[in-house]
Amino acid sequence: MNPVRRKIELIMDENTGSSVFSFSTLLSLFSWGYEGLVRTRNFLYQSGFFQVRKLPCRVISIGNICVGGTGKTPTTLYTAELLKNMGYKVCIISRGYKGRAEKNGGIVSDGGTILMDVNEAGDEPFMMAGLLKETPVIVGRDRFGAGMKAVRRFAPDVVLLDDGFQHRKLFRDLDMVLLDYRKPLGNRRLLPRGRLREPPEALARSHALVFTRSGDEESREREKHLSAIGLTRNKRCFFARHEPFLERVMEKDGNPSQIVDPDGLNRLQGKRVFAFSGIADNRSFLNTLDHYCGGVGGYMEFPDHHPYGKKDFSAISRAALAMEADLIVTTQKDAVKIPGHIKWPAQFGVMGIKISLGEDEDDFRAFLLEFLMNKEEDIHHV
Repeated sequence: MNPVRRKIELIMDENTGSSVFSFSTLLSLFSWGYEGLVRTRNFLYQSGFFQVRKLPCRVISIGNICVGGTGKTPTTLYTAELLKNMGYKVCIISRGYKGRAEKNGGIVSDGGTILMDVNEAGDEPFMMAGLLKETPVIVGRDRFGAGMKAVRRFAPDVVLLDDGFQHRKLFRDLDMVLLDYRKPLGNRRLLPRGRLREPPEALARSHALVFTRSGDEESREREKHLSAIGLTRNKRCFFARHEPFLERVMEKDGNPSQIVDPDGLNRLQGKRVFAFSGIADNRSFLNTLDHYCGGVGGYMEFPDHHPYGKKDFSAISRAALAMEADLIVTTQKDAVKIPGHIKWPAQFGVMGIKISLGEDEDDFRAFLLEFLMNKEEDIHHV
């Protein structure tokens, strides 16, 4: 990774002060300017000066307030499957960041057939389209336009807006915000000095908070944790865990991938593993692999949404070959950008993440059902 970018990311996680003429102070100046723009924008939406458009169906936004990988995509997948199993027709709308269709929009999947490649759709929408069945995926920077396309083509009961908390042009009936349980507000500073995309008080717009990467803490510990960060009063709070799994393993000669059992990560123990990733939270991916294999032998880090090319694949292969790796591992999001014809010098594994709400699942389902039923009553009374 670019050393300047790496330095900025390290500073974004610092809680300490800095000297007057430090790089941290320079980033703080940018943060103050950015905060001013964000507060002005939010005021203009709140006052009605900026127009908010509404779709003729219910819209649920799954977003965050911090950059850095809170689990939006796995949570979107989880919620889409849950709603589908509850009997609702669902469509997912994503910006399609860095995909060719981002500007003009388009249908990635009609719920049965994938209609775009990863370069058109963007990595996350393409990955969701491949994992979901019977759930259309639409992309577009203009979320209202994408939503109307979904309404006309698929007539959904519910539109799920992936990463929508800051996209205030589109009205949301329900705003769910994800927070990393370990560091919910980061160092409480805005970009680029911290990881906040908005000031913490913006959480007042949300209807529910989902704390991801939570453990098995007792309720008393969770209440203590929530009171320490504040801003959760009168909010529905749910606690979710990230559950990693080895999705598949491909032989180095390019043979078709082998689906691995959910406990497949335990097979990594004792193996020489080389890993690479280009996601929002590369450290968490690496730490997870470290836990299961007893230490990753080599690792190559790329920026989020990195477009892999021949030079990258050659560098990864050389590094894996040099350490005599038994297995090269990456993430689902990275794997969708890797051509099938690539021949690796070792077996190639793909790690995925599932969201589990554990004991909160029934409450979460009841919360969604209550919201949707209330909205149905509102529609009938119009």
